[in-house]
Amino acid sequence: MTQTIGKVNKKEIKTFFGNGGMPFIAARYIPFQDYISKTRYLKTIKILTNSDIKNAVFNLRIFTIDLKGEPVEYYNEGNILARCKKGKHITEIDVSNLNIKFPETGLLLGVENFIIVSNKYVYDYFDKATQKKMKATSYEPDFGGDMETANNGWNYYFGTKWHKQVPWPVDYKNLKGKYHNLVVEVVLSD
Repeated sequence: MTQTIGKVNKKEIKTFFGNGGMPFIAARYIPFQDYISKTRYLKTIKILTNSDIKNAVFNLRIFTIDLKGEPVEYYNEGNILARCKKGKHITEIDVSNLNIKFPETGLLLGVENFIIVSNKYVYDYFDKATQKKMKATSYEPDFGGDMETANNGWNYYFGTKWHKQVPWPVDYKNLKGKYHNLVVEVVLSD
């Protein structure tokens, strides 16, 4: 028996978490619901990736939550490495062999770019302020997010601490809310 929490639809996702060179984790909190008790084990996790290079590698992180609802520690041992194709794709990560049980405190799923040479992408852009052609660097891939009314997002910048998403100061007409949350789809099995 399986069931799915969340939905990744690449046509509907309009925003992304990108990385210009700072180690960073974007994460989404998924609360425990009674219906989850029948299918407690994580089978697959889907994330929308957008990469300018082939075979960008990233890390999937799973964390526990304390009684205040804040991330505290890793829930699983070791890294969960994933690769994605070039372009905009739904990347599916099979975690069924890890026997990860959905905790009753809820689950925090995070994605982390690796700041490594093989993930580096250098591109040109035109700077309107200086009226010059400039170079910039990103570390692939970007991860799909969405502007939502509920604040389920967390960010971690290395050397700091976890930060809850803050509302965007601008109201965008085409977006659904003020909080930029990572979009994930989790398939559970019994």
